[in-house]
Amino acid sequence: MLVKMSATYYNGKARPVYLLQGNAIRDGEDAPVNGKDHAKVSVAAAQTEDNKTVFVTVNGWRNRAAEVASIQKMDSVLVIGVLKKREYNGNFYYDMDADFIATSGSRIGHSSTTQSYSAPALPDQEFAELDDDDGELPF
Repeated sequence: MLVKMSATYYNGKARPVYLLQGNAIRDGEDAPVNGKDHAKVSVAAAQTEDNKTVFVTVNGWRNRAAEVASIQKMDSVLVIGVLKKREYNGNFYYDMDADFIATSGSRIGHSSTTQSYSAPALPDQEFAELDDDDGELPF
């Protein structure tokens, strides 16, 4: 899913801000650029009318780089950021600079080991029957 939300202005030029939800198609990878922290991951974002999948390369810069690099293949990814479209040899490619990232399946900044969670145990107690003389619910 790819939804236009608003626009932001950078150097006097409007840049569209989108909400992207999709699945990572490969693990995130560190890709430093000129010594600056950078990571990227490819996300399957949407289906077009002719049933082609739109893929978006999500870029994380500076403090977002570690978050993007920790994304694992098939994680569900939610990203808000600036979307850029470019053409090369008749094909369109999409890149998004992430401002916000949320994932399921991996814990950002932690190892990817599986953890199990269980509901808290309830105390042993018995419930009393309600007198239902009038047939109405008690609330």
